[in-house]
Amino acid sequence: MENLVEGLCTTHGFHQPSVHVVESSAINAASFGLRRPAAHLVVTTGALSSLNRLEIEAVVARQLCAIRRGVTFPTVLASVSRLPGAAPVTAGLAARVSGFDTVSEIDVQAARLTSFPPALASALRGAAEGPGLNTSRAAAHLWMVAPQRDASAVRERSSTLQRIDVLSEI
Repeated sequence: MENLVEGLCTTHGFHQPSVHVVESSAINAASFGLRRPAAHLVVTTGALSSLNRLEIEAVVARQLCAIRRGVTFPTVLASVSRLPGAAPVTAGLAARVSGFDTVSEIDVQAARLTSFPPALASALRGAAEGPGLNTSRAAAHLWMVAPQRDASAVRERSSTLQRIDVLSEI
């Protein structure tokens, strides 16, 4: 895993994040922190055990593109939204800055960096069909596929399927 991250960073000029693996059967990955010294890449054990090497490369490339794009502003919004009375003000803004177009652009950028572009669509399909991740809504924007909870599960699955469709057109 670390060799894969190092190779992508060296080849495409990314700053190397610290790499973490979390125990979860969900196929997912997250990135957070500032672009350079404090960036972190998190991959679930479900992703590492279920995906092939090309799919893992695509997932890592996707998260590196998210770090380069900047996940800091949505993270600040998510933190501020937990303050009393701030949620109504920040909710709409957070949805706009981490909306479908932004997420889809990151997916397309990542697919173009990999040796097999359809691998990201395949990884997203596996994530959509597999078990969801159990994490807070405040951190949902950090994950490749947002946690599926309650009524938002149908909407999230639909969004993931749209992302797969966009990637299929590359």
